[in-house]
Amino acid sequence: MIAHDIYAETNPAFGAYLLVSFIRGFAEANDSGPELPIAYLVLPIAISGDLKASFDSTNKRTGLQEWLERSPQIQIGLG
Repeated sequence: MIAHDIYAETNPAFGAYLLVSFIRGFAEANDSGPELPIAYLVLPIAISGDLKASFDSTNKRTGLQEWLERSPQIQIGLG
């Protein structure tokens, strides 16, 4: 059984840690860093337990477009 702590996920310090980790990883692959709209997507994607399987076979060099193409079920409801 896996414990799910929603309060830990909504902790501002945890969110800041995720954003910093994302920006550092992104900067290693792309010197210009992420654009602001991409940064807004990080927390909902990272915190969503439903998307866990979609991250298999990805790494920090996998782009957003490639990740979305590999997982078409994620695109439902995206404008």
